[in-house]
Amino acid sequence: MSPPNPSQKVTNFSLVAAVVTFGVHVYFVHQRGLRMGLTAIITVGVGCVLLALTGLAAGVFAVWLMRQNKQYDILRLAIGACILNGLALAHLAYTAHVVWEVEGRPPPDAATTRLLVGSWEYRKDDKVTRLDLGEDGSFHYRFSGDSGPNFSGTWTVTGGYLYLTVETIVAGNRDIISNESPMKWSVEAVNADELVVGTSRGPGRFIRTR
Repeated sequence: MSPPNPSQKVTNFSLVAAVVTFGVHVYFVHQRGLRMGLTAIITVGVGCVLLALTGLAAGVFAVWLMRQNKQYDILRLAIGACILNGLALAHLAYTAHVVWEVEGRPPPDAATTRLLVGSWEYRKDDKVTRLDLGEDGSFHYRFSGDSGPNFSGTWTVTGGYLYLTVETIVAGNRDIISNESPMKWSVEAVNADELVVGTSRGPGRFIRTR
């Protein structure tokens, strides 16, 4: 029995790549699900995508070799390998969309509001910014130092943005603070311990203190 020719070897690799991609993906993502955590899912997903792309490239190369060498008897096998790897990539894309819908999309405003209630602190060098967001819709913002900004008012969350409407200014440049009200901060990420916002002065990372 003669050993497999190069075209057959490349085709076999393409088929194995498709089968392994489906197997790994089904086991780690579908069987274990989001219990793996988002980082682990992304890592497995990227590995599967690379394997499927390599398998697809190998299948296309095998088809080219067979056409060059007129090996039409096994051409269908190579085309089938290409189709399988293409289906694997389509399935991976669909799973990525589902994971994004479940884990990656920012939470609705009501959920964000619940997570934001509490006391937050942002430290940079020796300066400390404190932000209290009350459950009653009131807030208090103060910057370390006697002359730093110190103001309060009401807050809301709309469309993924935190709006701070200033009502009382204790310290700071009143003109600037008043002109910026309501302050609009994008809520980039928020969980039980950390809040990341985007402001007109750049991003800020707050840590929950209460």
